[in-house]
Amino acid sequence: MTAPLLAVLAVLQFDSVPRPRPVMALAQTVLINVFVNRVDAWAFNQDWAHVEPHDWGKNLRLGWEWDEDAFGTNMFAHPYHGGLYFNAGRANGLNYFESVPIAFFGSWTWENFGETYRPSLNDWVMTSFGGIALGEMFHRVAATIRDNREKVLAGLKKRN
Repeated sequence: MTAPLLAVLAVLQFDSVPRPRPVMALAQTVLINVFVNRVDAWAFNQDWAHVEPHDWGKNLRLGWEWDEDAFGTNMFAHPYHGGLYFNAGRANGLNYFESVPIAFFGSWTWENFGETYRPSLNDWVMTSFGGIALGEMFHRVAATIRDNREKVLAGLKKRN
């Protein structure tokens, strides 16, 4: 199941996007969550990842709680995961503000449908807001690396 998901993600992603594709960004966000959940369930056999529809209903009915995750989980893993959601938007031609709801959506769907545990409010906040900050940083660094217009070298040539 995970190999076809990777193939779909690879086929659906392009380096340059002529126009914004919000539906594609949302679809990639869902695929990210399904992929991570299935890897955790099948490869790592994590109990919390063996989610069934009755878990979804329970999570939606009981609502938010506050969990006690480790510092590294809350301050790095959750923002990193949120950055994947945010950059699904950026990679599909959405601007910064258009990508913000994608991060919120990805985090909300993970908290409610990706775990057997009740959704955690602090996880949602750290994944969403941390993901926006980390995702924009990764987006700008990647854009700078891909920029091949030789601005710096052209400026040096003019001085000589």
